[in-house]
Amino acid sequence: MRRLFNAMFDLPLDEFLVDPAELTWSNKAAFSGVQMAQVEDEDKEVVVTLELPGVKKDDVSVRLNNGELKIAWKRGLKDGTAKEYSKIVVLPRASYAGGERPSGSLKDGILVVRIPKCAGVEVEIE
Repeated sequence: MRRLFNAMFDLPLDEFLVDPAELTWSNKAAFSGVQMAQVEDEDKEVVVTLELPGVKKDDVSVRLNNGELKIAWKRGLKDGTAKEYSKIVVLPRASYAGGERPSGSLKDGILVVRIPKCAGVEVEIE
């Protein structure tokens, strides 16, 4: 163990320091070991994009509950088993209030979930 610890500190510091500007959206996930979700808050909808390379549509589930989007998926391993993963994305406030139904698509390893925003409703005061 001590040998591994010492070997780690013998590496050049440049291997540990990475300029965030050099990281692209797709390799940030690989660098951090965590799947990165991109959340775009547009005028009429919130769009959540997540890279899931090698994952099939039947192996993904998406659930929207209390302002959180839970994405769960299974990925097959080389030994024939599957590993389960999940990601919770906290949505911007007031992004979904039970109006139009959210939709999702998985194409070429890119999951896109579109959550329509609820249109403002005039409140009549008596």
